[in-house]
Amino acid sequence: MIFQHCSHVFVEISLKPKCLDLQRTLNREAHRTSSYEIPNLILRRGQTFDMSIIFDRVFSEQDDTITLQFVTGIVEDIEFILQYT
Repeated sequence: MIFQHCSHVFVEISLKPKCLDLQRTLNREAHRTSSYEIPNLILRRGQTFDMSIIFDRVFSEQDDTITLQFVTGIVEDIEFILQYT
């Protein structure tokens, strides 16, 4: 979490995701699931995978912490949660 001083008031500047790309085509090929009939991303347990996140500002290793929470199963809305400190 970064705080910026503006006229004697400290304003929190949170790191927020703008875009998440789970690299579906690349990961489906790498996990040998591209021939499955459903178009969803299917990953094999224990294998690495690639993803890209674009934030609304530059990530600072010193000031920001990212926590990812992945949810499996049938859900109406998949939540992508970033926690920052």
